[in-house]
Amino acid sequence: MQLAALIAAWPMKILSREYVFAAWTAAAVLILSGCSESQTTSAANNERQAPITVSVILEPAYQPQLIQAAGSVAASARIEAASRLAAYIEEIPVKEGDLLQKGDVLFKLDSKDVLAAIHAADGKLKAAQAALKDAELDREKIDALYREGLVSNNDWRKATLKRDGARADLAQAQGFASAAHGELEYIIGKSPREGRVVRVLRRAGDMAVPGLPIVVLDSEEAPKFEFRVPQSAAQYAKPGVIGRVKLDGINEPLEVVIENASASADPLARTYFVRAGFKALASREAASVRPGMFGRIEITAGKASRRFVPESALTRLGGLEGAFVLQTCRHADAGQNQCAYFHWLRLGTRENGLAEVLAGLEDLGNSPVRFVDRPKHQLTDGDRVTEADSRAQTGDQQ
Repeated sequence: MQLAALIAAWPMKILSREYVFAAWTAAAVLILSGCSESQTTSAANNERQAPITVSVILEPAYQPQLIQAAGSVAASARIEAASRLAAYIEEIPVKEGDLLQKGDVLFKLDSKDVLAAIHAADGKLKAAQAALKDAELDREKIDALYREGLVSNNDWRKATLKRDGARADLAQAQGFASAAHGELEYIIGKSPREGRVVRVLRRAGDMAVPGLPIVVLDSEEAPKFEFRVPQSAAQYAKPGVIGRVKLDGINEPLEVVIENASASADPLARTYFVRAGFKALASREAASVRPGMFGRIEITAGKASRRFVPESALTRLGGLEGAFVLQTCRHADAGQNQCAYFHWLRLGTRENGLAEVLAGLEDLGNSPVRFVDRPKHQLTDGDRVTEADSRAQTGDQQ
C-alpha cells in the first residue's frame, strides 16, 4: 500500500518540480528585464541631464529708430527760358540732355516784325529831331523880333509852345526807338547760367507766347534731395539734421543735411515737404547725381532704438520662429547652471545678417541678451547647456 502510494505520488512530485523550475525561470527573466530597463532609463536620464555644448553669440548693439521716406533729386535752380515777344520761333539749336554754359543760345525768333518796328521808331525819331530843330529856329527868330517889339506877345507865346511840344515829341520818339532796339535783344534767347537742358517745349515754326517757357534748364550745381514725411515724423525732419540717402544706381549711401522744411502740411496727403542738400560730393559722385533720380532717405528718430537678433541664431520650434536665449535655469535643483529657453520672436526687416525684433524679448528688459548660435536639432526648451569658446562668432557679428 505504501509502495503504491509512493508510485502514484511520484509523477506529481516531478510535475511540481517542473512548475517550480518554470516559475523560477520566469522570475529570473523578469528580474533581468527590469534591471535592463532600469539601466536604460537611468542612461537616458543621465543623457538628458548632461549639458549640451553650444556656441553663444551676443546680442548686437541697439540700432537707432529710423524714419524712411522716398524722394528724388532736384536741381538747386530751374530756369524756364521764355520769350518776351510774340513771334515765330526760327530755330532751337539745343536738345534735351545738352550741357550749356552761360551765354549759349537757346532759341532764335523771327526778327522781321521787330526790325520793322525798329525802322518805324527810328523814322519817328528823326522826324521828331527835325521838328524840334525847326521849332527852335522859329523860336529864336520870334524871340529876337519880340524884343524889338515887332511881334505880339501872342506870336512869341505860340513859338515857345511849339518848341516845347517838339522837345516832348523828341523825347517820346527816343523812348519808342529805345524800346524797339531793346526788343531786338530778345530775338535770341541765351542761357543765363550753366545748366543742362531737361525739356524742349516748343519746335521751330511754333509761335512763341510771352511768358510761356520754350526751353527748361536745370542747374547741376549743389543738387538737392526732396521728399515728404508724415505728420508723425515731422518733428525729426528739422534743418541741420543729417540723413543718409540711397539712390538707385549708386552703391554707396550719400549723406545729406536738411536745409529747410515746410511749416504747413499738405491738406490732402497730410505730409510735410522737406529739402536736403548733399554734403561734399566727390567728383565721381557729383557726376552721378542727376536731377530726377529716385532714392530713399533715412533719418534718426530721436533716441528710440530697435533690437536685433543675428540670423544665425534663428530656428524653428513647433512651427514657430524664434531663438534660444541663455538664462539661469529655472529648476529648483539647477543651481546657477545655464539653460536654453526658446523665445518666439516677431521679426521685422532683415539686413546685413540681422533681423529686427518687434516682439518676444520684452520680459528680458534692456539687459544684453546671449543667444545660442546655430542651435542643434536635439536642443529643446529648458535644456541645460554649457558654453563653447565662441569669441570668433561674437566678434564677427559685432
